[in-house]
Amino acid sequence: LDKIHSANLLRKMDDSCKLGLNEASEELLEAAFLQTKGNPRALETIYAILSADINATLKSVLESTKRATDKAEANTERQQETTAEILADEAFNRLDRDSQRIMQALAIYEEPVTALAINYMLLPFDNGTDCTSTLEHLKATQFINEDDGLFTINSEYSDYAINRIDEGEPISPEDLENPPFTIKALCLLSAEYWRLVRPDEIDWDQPGGLYVQIQEISARTRASDFFGAALVTDLIFEYLMQFGEYG
Repeated sequence: LDKIHSANLLRKMDDSCKLGLNEASEELLEAAFLQTKGNPRALETIYAILSADINATLKSVLESTKRATDKAEANTERQQETTAEILADEAFNRLDRDSQRIMQALAIYEEPVTALAINYMLLPFDNGTDCTSTLEHLKATQFINEDDGLFTINSEYSDYAINRIDEGEPISPEDLENPPFTIKALCLLSAEYWRLVRPDEIDWDQPGGLYVQIQEISARTRASDFFGAALVTDLIFEYLMQFGEYG
């Protein structure tokens, strides 16, 4: 986007006039354009940051981003980071813990899922708090997408969400009543969710009838529950053999 369209996009996103973008000076709007090079996703991330942090202003966000950019340029291992990536990192860091965990749950699932799936994964950590209202806020601030009741994390935030979780050690299903907040444990929780919503075998011949089982196998493999993954795989093979697919 050019400078004018960049400024117009920022103003348009602040339709509630609560984030200060409509009243921002031309100087600040031009600075936003220069920092983001008119990248629409980076501009949307500025909006997300302001929505996530009520104390943030366009000026403070630009100053913080400038410091992070300068620091990245001085670090040979981070010199390839773009302003858009730095802004995405900044945006995720400003979310509250519940919002971050919902984003992390979506990153673990990797596939579009319902609010029920997220509630199930986070149940051991939040005492059954319903995530619906937080999901709506994250959608409104463009951290996540929703299509017909199925939620996904925006791709630019997925790595940031995952990288803030320890890998952890493999655990067993018996440990899920009080699991650690680790990638291994969350993957096992996602596998248990897919197990619970696994369709009856009579429906496996329908379009997408093996989708849930495949997701469960993938999740168990990522959780290092190879025995559990093998059991589900055997179920699929036994089902297909009825039709001579693996005779």
